Amino acid sequence: MTHAIKSISKKGVLFAVGYVAIKWLIILSVGTYLSKQGLWKNGYLFILPVIAVSIGAFRYFKKEPAYKRYFRKALENYYPKYAKELLDDIDAQYEALKTDVSFAKTSANPMDKRLDLSAYFLALIMVLDKAGENFAKIREVALFTITEYLRPKTQWQAFLKRLPVRLIKTDVGRYLVKIFAKKVGQRGNPEGFVAHIITDKKETHGLGYGVDIIECGICKLFKKHNYQKYVSILCEVDKYTTSLAGLSMIRTDTIANGASKCDFRYQLKSEILE
Repeated sequence: MTHAIKSISKKGVLFAVGYVAIKWLIILSVGTYLSKQGLWKNGYLFILPVIAVSIGAFRYFKKEPAYKRYFRKALENYYPKYAKELLDDIDAQYEALKTDVSFAKTSANPMDKRLDLSAYFLALIMVLDKAGENFAKIREVALFTITEYLRPKTQWQAFLKRLPVRLIKTDVGRYLVKIFAKKVGQRGNPEGFVAHIITDKKETHGLGYGVDIIECGICKLFKKHNYQKYVSILCEVDKYTTSLAGLSMIRTDTIANGASKCDFRYQLKSEILE
């Protein structure tokens, strides 16, 4: 048993070292490419490790998730007299849901990472539903919360949200898409996501990038607790996030509506305006 634990520990360390090395190789490659395009100065690369370590340390020592303050803001906006009580109820409900998504942070599928936030949203919805709020009001509060959370607070954040679109038609971008496609195409957990990345330009309105979600972890989570009718609220957020990236989303249907998949296709906003 001790030998097995040591073996697992050693593999874990090697995996962590490899992950960090690959991560920074990608960052440096992207930085070099952007520098050649005149969009970045290589000198900035020296401050990236400092920023990364600072952010990592901050996240490690900070117990409260970054998204929680936006839930607090929404509750104070809509329910000023009961905000603290509601937030306490949401925290308690989230604690009960947390075990369902405990795999998300370490899942091999990067799409599963969003499930922790989704569980907190489900907790919000459950608390408001039990308090007697109707679907329309719950939708309003939920959309206010998520748009505030996702909204870029600085020009730098806005730039980062549009960066993937700038890279998508480059060699670096296509390479990163291949890596991403391999990861999301495999199930990290039975309760998580599975997606197929589409790169055929004929199937993606010339962009060379589209997504078919075959298994939706959010749908599974909500359905498990008989709250599947509320999943459509989170589906609405996709249009907002797509817009922040400088794209317009084209989607015919979703798993939440009973379809076999969620088909995400995109167009550059400039192409639509032309």
